[in-house]
Amino acid sequence: MLDQEPFVPINKVAEHFSVSISTIRLWVRMGRIPKTSYIKIGNTYRFKLSEVSAALHNVEPLPPVDPAQLEFDFNESEVGQEQPPPKLPKPPKPPEKSEQQPFKLYEPES
Repeated sequence: MLDQEPFVPINKVAEHFSVSISTIRLWVRMGRIPKTSYIKIGNTYRFKLSEVSAALHNVEPLPPVDPAQLEFDFNESEVGQEQPPPKLPKPPKPPEKSEQQPFKLYEPES
């Protein structure tokens, strides 16, 4: 008989890599975990742990972030100054009262 690795649920994969289940789902969507290493039936995933591990070890690291991209867009004179709150529009005026007679209940004639 062939010794086949069992498929494990997503929570076991998350525990193995010490990440959240959401992270595993993100890695699947990003393609970091290849389709050949899991099966999906409905909303349920089952993974081959050794294939997931091999795929994640072969992933290229993300490119370094340019520090200029992290700078804020403000003038140095604005640092530490509070901005005034935005002006809100005035609420609409209530409708004027009409000169109509008040509503009377219908009283049948006796």
